[in-house]
Amino acid sequence: MSIGWGNSSWNVLAQIANPFTWSWKNSSNEMNSRYFDRKQSGYGVDSHCHIKLSATYVFGFGKHVKQNNEASRQNGAGSAILE
Repeated sequence: MSIGWGNSSWNVLAQIANPFTWSWKNSSNEMNSRYFDRKQSGYGVDSHCHIKLSATYVFGFGKHVKQNNEASRQNGAGSAILE
């Protein structure tokens, strides 16, 4: 689940994954035979709950600057279908 907010300068994001899983164990395998028994467990971060918070600020780089008195002209049709 993700929730966020942003404007022209700030971006704030909060994410939570697997909110109801607090165990690191993600797999188990057990084999029993007459001469040999084996039990294997797998652990990892993919099935554990984790929370991510981030905030970023843009200092003005990449913002569109509006300039006045620019000449612009469009020739032809806007679509090849209409020609």
